[in-house]
Amino acid sequence: MSEAVSMGDLEKAADKFDWSYEFSDDHRYWVAGDKQKKELAKMISDLLKQNPGDEKKIIVLLNKIQLKHYKSPGPIDVKKLVNYAKNAYK
Repeated sequence: MSEAVSMGDLEKAADKFDWSYEFSDDHRYWVAGDKQKKELAKMISDLLKQNPGDEKKIIVLLNKIQLKHYKSPGPIDVKKLVNYAKNAYK
């Protein structure tokens, strides 16, 4: 059995995530970024399974991290990422 995911784990992964990978002209960067996005989504899904009430906390955390990398809202809609995570890993 794998270890439970924590908010700290998600924060570390999100901080390393390339939030702008979708704009890359290099397909290798896009593929790597898409893989990271799916890993983030899996972590989000696991966290929500542990505590479904944490959805707002997760959204706030991811928005905060994305804003750390961008001065305005970043290229990824965090709410859509969380909804994707909820549906992709049922």
